[in-house]
Amino acid sequence: MRRKAILVLVLAALAAAGCMVRTSSIRLSGAGDLPAAEPGTVEVYLSEKDVPGAFDKLALVFAEEVWGNLDYADLVARLRARAAMLGANGLILGEMEDRLSVNGAAAPCVVSSDKVMRGLAIRVRK
Repeated sequence: MRRKAILVLVLAALAAAGCMVRTSSIRLSGAGDLPAAEPGTVEVYLSEKDVPGAFDKLALVFAEEVWGNLDYADLVARLRARAAMLGANGLILGEMEDRLSVNGAAAPCVVSSDKVMRGLAIRVRK
């Protein structure tokens, strides 16, 4: 009984807190250390062919929203910020997906809607 009460409190705290967004990155080999940029200077592209000119691939970047209701524009903003931290001035958007999961074992019924977005942080050569 105590375990269920703790679980209910944890779930209530998560619901009250809104959503949680995690960002991460995997730096690619050969990508040197660059000074951080401002997120607003990171241009967003839909594919490699949209990038104007030559570029260097810096890192794979990821944003995952758990327990929330952010839209994809918010996740793109998080990816831009992560790419900027790595010194990127461009971001090629990758796969986006919605994950809906139902867990009836933890509580009577817990439904979670998560969003995952991936991208490629790049440095466009000027």
